[in-house]
Amino acid sequence: MKKAKVQGLSRVGPKIASLVMAILIFLLGIYIFTPYAYGCEDATPETLMRLINDERVANGLTELAHDAQLDAIAQARADEMASTGQFSHTRPNGEKFSSLYKVNGVWITQYGQENLARGYNSSSSAFSGWKQSESHYANILNSRVTRIGAAVASDSDGKLYYVTEFAQ
Repeated sequence: MKKAKVQGLSRVGPKIASLVMAILIFLLGIYIFTPYAYGCEDATPETLMRLINDERVANGLTELAHDAQLDAIAQARADEMASTGQFSHTRPNGEKFSSLYKVNGVWITQYGQENLARGYNSSSSAFSGWKQSESHYANILNSRVTRIGAAVASDSDGKLYYVTEFAQ
């Protein structure tokens, strides 16, 4: 009788092992492929700037020069929004977004502009949202701006905040 129980367990063992292996393979597949299925692989400032410059060139405009100071401003803005949940061109301290230009020593004229997006799962989808907005798209195609900086930040729930700063 003991032998029958052992044989019974040995028959169940491979079935359980196969089931466990199938579950592990399934979970591994989700882990590996989910970011690509949802476009998270391009949630980067570099992708934002590439898409914006491609759009400008397609519309007969020059590419914007990448500006590290504008990157720093964009990152500060993205971090502010991600940490406070406040989604606005007004900073949490009540100042305009452009107050960071002065703090970071960036010289701008009246053409300093900012595009914001949140909740999109990729830079491509955030850019598409901006193209659908007349004012955001006007910033992208503004012939007077010459420089760009961009940033992406994530809040504690994983929601992404995208910021581009434009200046002359």
